[in-house]
Amino acid sequence: MSLGMSLCVGQHLRLRIREPMYDSIFIKADELLEKTDYQKAIRRLLPKGRHPRFRSIMDAIFCEIFPWHRSPCLEFYRGGSKKQAKDILTKAQIKQYDAMLCVAIHAAHMLWQRELEVEWGWYHDFVVDLFQ
Repeated sequence: MSLGMSLCVGQHLRLRIREPMYDSIFIKADELLEKTDYQKAIRRLLPKGRHPRFRSIMDAIFCEIFPWHRSPCLEFYRGGSKKQAKDILTKAQIKQYDAMLCVAIHAAHMLWQRELEVEWGWYHDFVVDLFQ
């Protein structure tokens, strides 16, 4: 799991850990992203400048592929919600999303290996079709 950290120095020393919303619940997808070439493949495809800065690559992938989850993620970032994905999704949903993310990550890697340049919209539609 990747954790963002910020350190504020002043009269008091304060350490704030900025947790990602979706890291560590998608075990198989996280394992794939530990491989550098899989991570490069996804980073190459994620839309640039169109989305808010996510705290992890998993948050970015999940929210871009399943945009209805973006709002709860951003609410969590703003501190308006203390609920992480593990508190919102059922175990069955987590398992299903994990499998879907693995398919999406493998598809990105396949495109990267073949040096195919595609836009995010094409890739998104392609993986969503694979899910059906």
